Amino acid sequence: MVTSVTGERAVASTHGMVPRCTANTAAAAAVADADVVLVDGHQVDAAIGLLRSLRRGGPPVLLDGGSWKPGTERILPLVDVVICSTAFRPPGFDPGADILDLLLHYGPFFVAVTDGPGPIRWATKDRRGYVLPPVVTARDTLGAGDIFHGAFAWMMAHGAIATDELVSSLGEASRVAARSVQTFGPRSWMT
Repeated sequence: MVTSVTGERAVASTHGMVPRCTANTAAAAAVADADVVLVDGHQVDAAIGLLRSLRRGGPPVLLDGGSWKPGTERILPLVDVVICSTAFRPPGFDPGADILDLLLHYGPFFVAVTDGPGPIRWATKDRRGYVLPPVVTARDTLGAGDIFHGAFAWMMAHGAIATDELVSSLGEASRVAARSVQTFGPRSWMT
């Protein structure tokens, strides 16, 4: 639900109430030649099965971490890049600790945290920084995270894999997402 005056939203989610599915050979074959794989952690068992089949020289894997879900800790070691929201926190996580450190500990080489219109913080083992998204007036933020992750995945698929390229891709993806929130409806901005 979106308030058209402010662009604020309320999301109703099943969070784990959807029937579970498992990975299968058809799914693995379908993405084996992909340039990038994007997972979101909703179907943990299926994601883990798929990602394990890809780890032998397969495409880079991006995790869209909207919120921590049971089993997320099993997915993290199988991904290369994590971009999560500020709501992405494991149960009992110390509020004073930096989620970027926790994510890097699990094994991804590049991690970032988005904060709506606020700075996007990113880190690798050796470097840290932030990217400022464009300042816009939001009319509808529904789907903005998915649009952001899709744009980022598109850039990874087109060769952005080094740290500087990924940092640049955060900026590009934030510009695409910023464009999307300026119109009402998650797809109306594309016309």
